[in-house]
Amino acid sequence: MWDWVHPLTSSTGDGILKAIDATSTDARRAHSVIASHVHHQGAERFLNKNTRNTRRMSYLKTLFPDALFIHVMRDPRAVVASLLKVHFWNDLEAWWRDGATLASLIREGERPEELAAMYWVQETEAAIQSEAEMADSVMHVNYEKITESLSSELRRVFDFTRLEWTRSQAAWPSVASEQGPPFPIGFNLPMTPFRPPVGFGIRSCETSKL
Repeated sequence: MWDWVHPLTSSTGDGILKAIDATSTDARRAHSVIASHVHHQGAERFLNKNTRNTRRMSYLKTLFPDALFIHVMRDPRAVVASLLKVHFWNDLEAWWRDGATLASLIREGERPEELAAMYWVQETEAAIQSEAEMADSVMHVNYEKITESLSSELRRVFDFTRLEWTRSQAAWPSVASEQGPPFPIGFNLPMTPFRPPVGFGIRSCETSKL
């Protein structure tokens, strides 16, 4: 989505985008691609999990004034462990260092663990700076607390996003618990196909305007 909505340029690279970077062309492209997703899913809301969103919150808020942000905070040690195992690790760009790839920095002698930790720091700081401008549109969720109290945390998310908490949603934690104990820090959740029910997400595409 990002590479089409806001093509990379030498001036922005893959780094921070602010409200001033949101052009009318970006708005048309973003609304078009999201409307397509919503239509084909038969849904009313759109939910997007992309780490690049953390450094582009004010930009997104300009494109979609009714957008809500759920900032999931996780133990940075677990984040580092996870980053070092993902298949796209070598292709990630250190956007705060002129877009050098992490693989190239490692070849120059830098430690993978330190680069992964700095990636977490940069992403988190970018998000926190943006959150100061839109406190009412941001909710913080602790990843470790989700694994301990899935039902209560999901209920908080539903309340924040103004979605109805039904018997169907209340049953999700029970289904998850039947699949095994909470996943320990440092392990990724299994990637299983999932089609969200109608209405599950964080924003209404139809009501959002630039």
